[in-house]
Amino acid sequence: MKTIFKFFLITILLCAGLSHANNKITIVTPLGVGSAPDRLLRVFAESLSKKRGVPVVVDNKPGGGGIIALEYYQRQPADGSFIYMAGGENVIQSPILYQRENLSANLAVVAPFITAPLVLFTSSANKSDFTDGLKKNPTFGSWAIGSTGHVCSIELSSFLQVPSTHIPYKEFGQWLADIANENVFFGFGSIGSTIGFERSNRIKYLAVTSKQRLPWFPSLPTVKEKFGVDLEIYQNWVAFFVPNSVPEHIRTQLENDIRLIQGDPVVRSSFESLYSYQYTISNREFQRVIESDRKTFLKFVKTHNLEIK
Repeated sequence: MKTIFKFFLITILLCAGLSHANNKITIVTPLGVGSAPDRLLRVFAESLSKKRGVPVVVDNKPGGGGIIALEYYQRQPADGSFIYMAGGENVIQSPILYQRENLSANLAVVAPFITAPLVLFTSSANKSDFTDGLKKNPTFGSWAIGSTGHVCSIELSSFLQVPSTHIPYKEFGQWLADIANENVFFGFGSIGSTIGFERSNRIKYLAVTSKQRLPWFPSLPTVKEKFGVDLEIYQNWVAFFVPNSVPEHIRTQLENDIRLIQGDPVVRSSFESLYSYQYTISNREFQRVIESDRKTFLKFVKTHNLEIK
């Protein structure tokens, strides 16, 4: 009798969770409004809303390298109605730096979504050799402490033996404007997030972090070609997560929806327009990527003695 009662109780709770999840879905993200991943997320949210027949809301909570969003997300119901979308810097790098790995320890992968290489850029007004210019103005900017852009910038300036000052920004627009105006010398960012400034000739691309040249910019060399340092190991990806406690059937349904939406022609076109790749590897493969990225970042922190002060 107790077993039957327990079965019905679990069934009722699961149904309640599904009912809650089906009324509205909220995607919490540390991504800044207007960034390339954020724009792709909104296309995805619209597609998911049509498929599920419920509102899908994007809740941007930038700041603190993702810690603010993570803390907020942990306070939300773990029933599938709240999804977390973030990059490796938000679920791996920042929690390590801020000693808050407990915030991301209970996250389960739903599905990887985006991968995009970063481009090295500086002001279009800069006419000098990159290394000479960096010596005159040894500064770089990124969108957050511990971000992939921050990491790549440290690696490059260290390789060139030019100690440089990091300036983190909360706003993408201000970050790009300061580099365009030569207040800050260089940065690394995704093409989708920086292309507007490049097209208006305010910044210029110098190299790309990928292993090979990009089809969109075949004349743009890789960082390894141009400078001799390999930055391809610092992958720039974004994925969907939920708490481990979310029932497996809800996670599976959500993963299936994501995989299906990734194949939608409208979504595929959005990826291409923002110079991003759909990240369609299996969750098992992606889990290995996460583990590898964590080891790579821990080695980076130890090598450069990076810490939050």
